[in-house]
Amino acid sequence: MARRRFNSSKHFRSQARVVYIKKFQEGKAIYTNPAGCLEDGWQWERKPGFWPEMPVILNGNGVPWDLGNAYLLCHLNTALRSKMESIKDRAKSLCFYLKFIEDEDLDLLEFPAQTRRRPTYLFRYKLQELIDLGMAPSTASKHVGHVIAFYRGILNHNLVDESRIGSRPFRSFKRYVQTLNNEGLSRFKEVQTTDISIKVTKAETRPDRIMDGGELRPLSIAEQQAIMWGLERKYCSVATELIMLTMLNTGARIQSACTLRVGHIKEAYDELKRTGKSWVFIHSHRSRFPIDTKFGKPNNFRFPKTLIEKLFVYINSELNAKRMKSSFFGLSDENYVFLTEQSNPFYSSRSEIRKRQDEAAHWVVNAPAFSPQNGSTFRANIRNFIARVRQDRPELDEFAPHDLRATFGMNIVRKLANDPEKRFTTTHMELAVKTALNHNDIATSRLYVNFDETLLNVNSINEMHEAIILDGYKVLEAIYGENRV
Repeated sequence: MARRRFNSSKHFRSQARVVYIKKFQEGKAIYTNPAGCLEDGWQWERKPGFWPEMPVILNGNGVPWDLGNAYLLCHLNTALRSKMESIKDRAKSLCFYLKFIEDEDLDLLEFPAQTRRRPTYLFRYKLQELIDLGMAPSTASKHVGHVIAFYRGILNHNLVDESRIGSRPFRSFKRYVQTLNNEGLSRFKEVQTTDISIKVTKAETRPDRIMDGGELRPLSIAEQQAIMWGLERKYCSVATELIMLTMLNTGARIQSACTLRVGHIKEAYDELKRTGKSWVFIHSHRSRFPIDTKFGKPNNFRFPKTLIEKLFVYINSELNAKRMKSSFFGLSDENYVFLTEQSNPFYSSRSEIRKRQDEAAHWVVNAPAFSPQNGSTFRANIRNFIARVRQDRPELDEFAPHDLRATFGMNIVRKLANDPEKRFTTTHMELAVKTALNHNDIATSRLYVNFDETLLNVNSINEMHEAIILDGYKVLEAIYGENRV
């Protein structure tokens, strides 16, 4: 069961909020009038390009918060134009802090001698209260971490004088944590922490989950059959169906599957016709158009022939041509394979965002209201699909798109483990998963190989405990009688 979303807004009276500028353009004001006339002597010199979805923090009165927004502007030089998520996260946490400051009528730059009266420590106490009320400790830890970075940042960027706050917002110190490397050897790592940081206890991974960039749940064979049953009945759009099949057959993450280009499919289809093979590789960075990957790491995606044929039919369909014509890239091989009904990508690629910076771009549709997509439409489509399928096939549990990648990995393990001739050892399976999912660490691949056995053992133990409990009830019934317990 998914964790219920914690609504923090009801715990504050402040109306502080974050708004977004669709196309934020940097520049500077230059005074050029030699006559000294202040009314019309200023010119705005704009820098090329823009930042999409730039966050702006407004205080409770609807006025931009000068210090908080100046701090965010200092981070534009270190952020990629195509990835604004880090700045957005900072803005949300700082807005959360501003709400607290306004509710408590505090001065965020005033630090009394008594530690317990300082705004940063009071904020930590507030977060501890919210944790007791249901806020995730990881969320509270993130908020206080951004506040710590804020105070360090306004000093480093000379936004306030050091003599005003000094080291009073919190006390910093070093500590050492024990870690294990890939060979299982122990070492100590030095980390910086503070006395207002909130420690998050790492929860044990559930036996039906695999830790691979987050907790993933590989789907059972029965669940995969339920998905195919739903696809046969057209319980989702063709685009959503093909994205799911791409993730399930290649192990691609959502950003990779959704940034696949028309040119990739055309080239793969031609190669299959030329070679007669039953599969083809599509490389994320070696083709004409890059595919987005996690941290930009190069990846080879192995596509089965049947999937390429489905995708080739789709990109040449009348429906897809209509969507392409109205989209940013138009009728070009650089366009996405998958577009929404509104001709938007399901996931905006880094290359598209960079191209939109170019004012000389020749595409007709270069909407000023451009908003980068992050896969939310596809996730919503998945939820709707699951709800429809579960009405007739309750064996299908809730799953996230990334679980399809884990399912692909487990399908490889199950196929090799069930080889009639028993040709594949555990090492073979680990290497196969590592290659297919492009893991950095083979220890992660090993989790897939051990998954079914671990889950089977846990289920066996649970069944044994249930049997013991049921036997206990039978003993009680024998002693006291069925109706006299």
